[in-house]
Amino acid sequence: MMISKTKISTEGFEKVEITAEMAEIFALPKKAIGEWAVIAEDEVERRLMKVRLDGYFADDKYNNHQRISNRIWGQMFGGVRCAKFEFSKLCTRKKNWILALIDEFEKIPELAVSLRKFSLDDIVLQIIDDTNSKRPQGKAYSSIASAITYWKYKYGDNGR
Repeated sequence: MMISKTKISTEGFEKVEITAEMAEIFALPKKAIGEWAVIAEDEVERRLMKVRLDGYFADDKYNNHQRISNRIWGQMFGGVRCAKFEFSKLCTRKKNWILALIDEFEKIPELAVSLRKFSLDDIVLQIIDDTNSKRPQGKAYSSIASAITYWKYKYGDNGR
């Protein structure tokens, strides 16, 4: 005779879905892909447990538990912008253009001094925002030459 396992419903727990793209970008193991329920939360991390297709918790085995630090959680689900995640969603051509633009910025002494005040993530996010076609004022720049002019005016060491 087979002993039946108790089913525990995930009703009332916060549920999240981790995609393959998220797992790759944030260096999570492949087992993290799927639907999870947050079962515990503290100031350092969140403990998740796997949710089956029928809406109940999966068996209490080691591969059905996952711990995610709050720093990564904020970037994945909390609305905190992550340059690494947004950069990964760009096409290869735009990625290469952004990297070439940052190299050009570093060659210009006026901009290099000003850009040391910012982190690389902040610079990448600002470039992504400035070149977004859905920006209310339109793209701020679309070529490396116009980007250098714009950044010299806005962030250059010209007494601002």
